[in-house]
Amino acid sequence: MELACKFSNPKARVSWYKNKLEVFQGLKYKLTNEDGVFRLYINNAAMEDAGKYTCQANNLETSCYLTVEGIRSSVTGQLADTPTRGLDISRTGQLAD
Repeated sequence: MELACKFSNPKARVSWYKNKLEVFQGLKYKLTNEDGVFRLYINNAAMEDAGKYTCQANNLETSCYLTVEGIRSSVTGQLADTPTRGLDISRTGQLAD
């Protein structure tokens, strides 16, 4: 599963959160930055990975919800009352059988 957040400043300090807890690089998560596109990869996504994911850069943030159902997963995101100037989130992903 891949979540992506594009920020206008490619050198910004970006943090990822799952249910308000910061996510760090490790066996479960991989964090990358390619020219201002900050990605969070979730390895072997499972039911316990469902929740609200937030990409935060400076004082800006955007969030989405990851739902995992069996071998299906979906991501929905809607920002309300959140300044998003220069910040955007997208997702791609597929779970293996």
